[in-house]
Amino acid sequence: MRIKTIHLILTIVALLLLVMCVYYLLGFPRVFSINKDFDLNSGDIRVYEYICFLKIKDEIQVTPFSQEIRRLSIDIPKERNWITVQTKLLISKYINYPYGGIPADCNFLVAVFDHAKLSDENRRITLQEIISILKRGDRKVPHMINEKVTNEAEKLGFIHEGKN
Repeated sequence: MRIKTIHLILTIVALLLLVMCVYYLLGFPRVFSINKDFDLNSGDIRVYEYICFLKIKDEIQVTPFSQEIRRLSIDIPKERNWITVQTKLLISKYINYPYGGIPADCNFLVAVFDHAKLSDENRRITLQEIISILKRGDRKVPHMINEKVTNEAEKLGFIHEGKN
């Protein structure tokens, strides 16, 4: 009787593993995935992981951009406005979304400010413009953010026009 029970349990486990593999091969990302969301209001990043359909990690990370917003006491809404920027699947396959470059652009802008030793008032003005662009929430936002960051970097002498 005991051998039959062990055999039944092993069969059930094998079937569950088979089902999970089929789900994964069909593109169901909840078998294993690491997801990153960007908060359009604060600039924070939320990272959450799934393994076997269970959420095992859900943390909010502060970025240089969001730190700068808080340091300068820029008024932002308290509610979160999350947008997915990246998903990593089991076999090192990354899925990038239209807003995927925004966190890097915003953090780069803060690095440019630090390099140029820009005054807090000028930082505040530029960051408020960035936040107002982010609040638009349409498909033009990633291009507009990239363009704004590039223009600021050129204006502050961090990069030269035509050179990356």
